[in-house]
Amino acid sequence: MIDREKMASPRPDFYRRGWKSLNGAWKFAFDDKNTGIREGWQNGHAYEREITVPFCYQSRKSGIGETEGHPCLWYERDFSWEEQAEDARLWLNFGAVDYEAVVWINGRWAGSHKGGHTPFSVEMTPFVSRTDKTARVTVMCRDSYDTAQPRGKQHWNIETDRCWYTATSGIWQNVWMEITGPRRMEHVRLIPLPDQGEVRVKISFAEPDVCGEVRWKLKLEGGEIGTGAVAVKGKRPEFIIAVRQEDPIDNTVHLWSPEKPVLYDLELEYLEGASACDRVETYFGMRTIEVKENHVLLNHFPLYQRLKYLTK
Repeated sequence: MIDREKMASPRPDFYRRGWKSLNGAWKFAFDDKNTGIREGWQNGHAYEREITVPFCYQSRKSGIGETEGHPCLWYERDFSWEEQAEDARLWLNFGAVDYEAVVWINGRWAGSHKGGHTPFSVEMTPFVSRTDKTARVTVMCRDSYDTAQPRGKQHWNIETDRCWYTATSGIWQNVWMEITGPRRMEHVRLIPLPDQGEVRVKISFAEPDVCGEVRWKLKLEGGEIGTGAVAVKGKRPEFIIAVRQEDPIDNTVHLWSPEKPVLYDLELEYLEGASACDRVETYFGMRTIEVKENHVLLNHFPLYQRLKYLTK
């Protein structure tokens, strides 16, 4: 059965149940004179425009659709959330903001980031009230038309030209809030080892002093095929999970291929003592990919590719 809530989330491959989308209508303003910080817009400003996030202001779907250059942009919105545990931590996630972003929560600086195509998170916990469960998020974005700034194929002029596209400025990917316990898994890397019937799990935690237990649950097509627990310590622990089923008849590894894109689901929960600190759901395919004697091999067999070669 398809989990529609998971598929609707910004990260179905790194899914937490406690999340809330912040896409939609945000207050918005251009700051062409770059006076917003000096005038303290993060503490209150009379915004006269509205934008639909996560569309950049150059897109018509943003509700603005202007292609003129504006190097400094401001966003703001209020939101609330449901009751959470006393030791819960609240995180604000951005899929991407082009190019530089500064974030305030209730007028207090919470974090900044550079890089128009990379995700980032800021922790909201120190800046919000546990009683009213509301927050005001303010984001200031800078996007220079300087050619020294990494731009991809965005044009540094107003008009598009040849293979360069209209610039993309500000928030252009999903924005959402997540709730975790006192520890947080930042990243999980899964390395399939189908020849051994195993998958290597590498976890990166936000905190360096992790010392606890990871409980895992492996599923295939909705059915549970394995569970276990492993003691972990340090910021980047890793361990091995056997993928073979214990069924004496069907105990083979189901390989991923374009014809049969079989995926295994994996649930990971980190605990310290009896306290659950964080829980994520992800998935992976069991397959090998390599190049040997000018051939691309998928699961050790040549993979036919229909490619187009360009010549002068």
